Amino acid sequence: DAPIPKCPVPGHRWGGIVHKHDVTWLATWKENVMDNTKYVWLAASSGFKGQADMEKYEKARRLKKFIPKIRRDYEGNLNSRTKQKKQ
Repeated sequence: DAPIPKCPVPGHRWGGIVHKHDVTWLATWKENVMDNTKYVWLAASSGFKGQADMEKYEKARRLKKFIPKIRRDYEGNLNSRTKQKKQ
């Protein structure tokens, strides 16, 4: 519910503020030639993007210890007699 700021370009206005916590783009708009949606992304070297990547790698590192058990369960189900477990 943040107020929409004034656009510094005369004759133009901002469309609105979007709060989406599951995306990494900063801004989006519809371009007027092909009607495609365009995005402004964080640079790969930005601190914010780097922090998100670091959290992702740390989670992968923690989950790594579960791979052998998942693999055993998966392979065991492939050899099951029931069709439901095989799938």
